[in-house]
Amino acid sequence: MLTLEPAKKVALRAIRRSRGNRRPDPRAPRHDSRRQYEGWLQAAGLQPARSATLGFGRFSLAGRPLVSENRSIGVHERLQARADVGFPGLRSSGAQLLVLSRNAR
Repeated sequence: MLTLEPAKKVALRAIRRSRGNRRPDPRAPRHDSRRQYEGWLQAAGLQPARSATLGFGRFSLAGRPLVSENRSIGVHERLQARADVGFPGLRSSGAQLLVLSRNAR
């Protein structure tokens, strides 16, 4: 299965290095893995039942937009439609993770 997670991590490390040793903004989005989320849910006594990824937008590099807002929305909609039907590589690479969980206890 193709995943974008390793490429995201490499890009984020490069951006952080270019900014020097400044502490990250606590309001900035985090880039935690699905495995980390599942571990947190299990630690809280929850069992993941179903999950879906959501959000493929604002296409930017180093904080600068790569495409117009309208084009960004169109690309997001096409990618989201493919993720929704389980397209490999997209089904788990959206910006947010929605999880339906059950109490495991």
